[in-house]
Amino acid sequence: MKDPSELIFGSAVANSYDALNIIAKGIELAGEFDRTKFRDALFKVKYDGLVQKYDPAFKDTLEGHDAIAASTYILAVWQDGILTPLAKTSYK
Repeated sequence: MKDPSELIFGSAVANSYDALNIIAKGIELAGEFDRTKFRDALFKVKYDGLVQKYDPAFKDTLEGHDAIAASTYILAVWQDGILTPLAKTSYK
């Protein structure tokens, strides 16, 4: 990739990268890949990711079962061939 604008699905790449690291840290904390130990470990994973800081990655609530909060996302638009946060453009 020569330019960031060539990245077609940047959020998918970042989300996947964070998910893989959270899973790896969960297995490491569990000490083995035991389903119950792994699940419990995911509630303890702390990870400073690309998308956000996960502290912890998951919470034992219905809303906390999605590691990424809705407030993490921003609306972006293509402006002059560059994906730009809406707030930094002339669009309103």
